[in-house]
Amino acid sequence: MNLAVLGSGGREHAICYKLKRSSKIKKLYQVIIKNNYANYIR
Repeated sequence: MNLAVLGSGGREHAICYKLKRSSKIKKLYQVIIKNNYANYIR
């Protein structure tokens, strides 16, 4: 399963940390949104 997490804080980072450890997640993207600008991390 491919998954993207949207957000800009520590909660989203913690969620990604736990999801990354799951064997069901093939690709995980974290989209950081700050000041109307988005970056993503694979």
